[in-house]
Amino acid sequence: TGSYAVQTPAATVSLGDLLLLRLEKDPFLLLPEDQWFCTTIVVTTPQDQVVLFPCHRWISRGGAEGRPRYATFAEGMPKYSGFKDMFEVPNDISISISKITELTTTKALSEIELRLKGLSNSTKRWKDLEDLKSVYWFRASPIYDYCVEHWKDDAFYGSQFLNGVNPNIIQRCSQLPPNFPVSEDMVKPFLQPDSSLQTEMK
Repeated sequence: TGSYAVQTPAATVSLGDLLLLRLEKDPFLLLPEDQWFCTTIVVTTPQDQVVLFPCHRWISRGGAEGRPRYATFAEGMPKYSGFKDMFEVPNDISISISKITELTTTKALSEIELRLKGLSNSTKRWKDLEDLKSVYWFRASPIYDYCVEHWKDDAFYGSQFLNGVNPNIIQRCSQLPPNFPVSEDMVKPFLQPDSSLQTEMK
């Protein structure tokens, strides 16, 4: 909620340079256990030295929450979340209520926009890429604009694979296969004057 608390611990001697701080939380009287999100701890020493300790974690009884649990589907396969219920997921790695609200609101507004434009249940084919630019007017973003303008760029195309769900499928091709349908003359207009297809492969 943006609130903060000021605590004045009693220290009879100087603590020297503060390198580490341990934060614990206990429930208040008989009230049920609750959690609170700690963003930053600022310590002001008797020598007026201000030390900043970033936290950015949810705190429960005894300190920070537990680590995530993982399960194995089969030997050699990537692990997956071992939580059986969404409420078991620690707040540090779960989607916050505000983010869920934002996603739900964005989805609802997008659906309304598509219905107003008659595109919600449309089965018509797109004529060209310009038609896609008219799908969303009010939910556009700098990322959306960048994707529209650079989707044909090799660097951007490659980055989508590298940042995708399975970047291991990318392999370097050191030589062209004999049935490769692209010839030297086809790519020559896109190469440097003194370059060739074989040179670019190296």
